[in-house]
Amino acid sequence: QTVCECIVVLKGIKEVSWKSAKGMMSEANFLKSLKEMDVDGITPKQVSTTKGFLKELDMSIEDMREKSSAGAGLLKFVVAVVGYCEVAREVKPKREKVARLEKTYHMAKRDLDKINKELERLEGELKALNDKYEAAMEEKRQLQEEAEIMERRLIAADKLISGLGSENVRWTAELQDLKQ
Repeated sequence: QTVCECIVVLKGIKEVSWKSAKGMMSEANFLKSLKEMDVDGITPKQVSTTKGFLKELDMSIEDMREKSSAGAGLLKFVVAVVGYCEVAREVKPKREKVARLEKTYHMAKRDLDKINKELERLEGELKALNDKYEAAMEEKRQLQEEAEIMERRLIAADKLISGLGSENVRWTAELQDLKQ
């Protein structure tokens, strides 16, 4: 009777009595309802009430098996659900923290992907600018070489003109001599 009343408390039935427990067990899908029970929705008050009943009962599963194998199975179920609820109470904040951290991780990953795409775009732009710079530097080098060649030619032409200038004086003097 006490084990069944524990199940009544865990299922959230308002009237905790042997009568409501018998009514609950007489349902056609009683075992299925136990298997599908929302154990995450059990409140701490329900757990403490159930623990109180179990403390009053003060019986192990083996002792219960000697009296009733069905009662032992139900007691084992109640003990397992209470144990789950105690563990879940400690695990719930950790699960919530994991969910928050996963959300933060996914947001950071999305931001990282966005930054990586921007970085790739900037690296492509930088490469294009570097290629353009290299081409401009090559053109500058070629123009400098051409300017140096032109300067050497200018110096050579200037020497040639000065050399021919002195020849002009000599040729003019020779022309005068020949005219005489």
